Amino acid sequence: PADKTFYRYMGSLTVPPCSEQVAWHVMQTAITMSREQLTILVSAFKNLETASMFGFTHRPVQPLNGRTVTVGYPAAAPVDGSPTVSSRVRFSFEYFSATAAAQAQFVKDFTQQMAMGLGVSEGAVRITNLEKGSTIVTSTVTPSFDRVQEVTSLLADPAALFTTESGWNVANYGAASSAPEGSTASSDDDDDELKGDRLAIVIVVCVILPILVIANIIACCYLINRKPEKVQDDEAYARKSVASVSMPPKLSSVAEDHKGEASHV
Repeated sequence: PADKTFYRYMGSLTVPPCSEQVAWHVMQTAITMSREQLTILVSAFKNLETASMFGFTHRPVQPLNGRTVTVGYPAAAPVDGSPTVSSRVRFSFEYFSATAAAQAQFVKDFTQQMAMGLGVSEGAVRITNLEKGSTIVTSTVTPSFDRVQEVTSLLADPAALFTTESGWNVANYGAASSAPEGSTASSDDDDDELKGDRLAIVIVVCVILPILVIANIIACCYLINRKPEKVQDDEAYARKSVASVSMPPKLSSVAEDHKGEASHV
């Protein structure tokens, strides 16, 4: 497609066990095909000798697993010997949560602001990557040879480039700050902690509470079944005690003698 913007993330293999060890690059603009081409493709799948339990594919839908998706822009064709200066700038604007229109507007505003603040053409500014954190923009600038040092010095202080006075929409995008290589945002760490808290709550609600409820039910059933047995034992003991008290030892002996004489006769 004419738009070479792409998304990059670490994904999985196309067949089980679907191990996550593949760097996927997905074009933002889909490549089109004719109805005839689509028919040929679908027919090829339907004519497979074997189909998996998932239909005509052997790759089930995979969980997100918290993977990070970055946006990449193809670099412009470099001019031989042209200098290039790179920068990484962080904004509080949540690019990956915004609509497609808001994302496009952010990219446009960023490019225009960089070009105006650095005194270069918009074509000399190229966004090479966007990553979460909240949004870290990696870009390159191609100035003239005599302005390399000046542009490098200006990029060292992004807060001075992206100000309300210079036209930057601080209310929507936030103030700019430097983002050294390998840096991450505290907000992302907070998100991870929040996910951990939610996981703990889910474990308590879905695992521990049912176990306690089942244990209580078992204990109640045991006590209910145990009570009649105890009552029966108490009644038997009471009858035995009454019998032993109501018949004195001498009468009991006489009764036994009579029984013996009767059986002898």
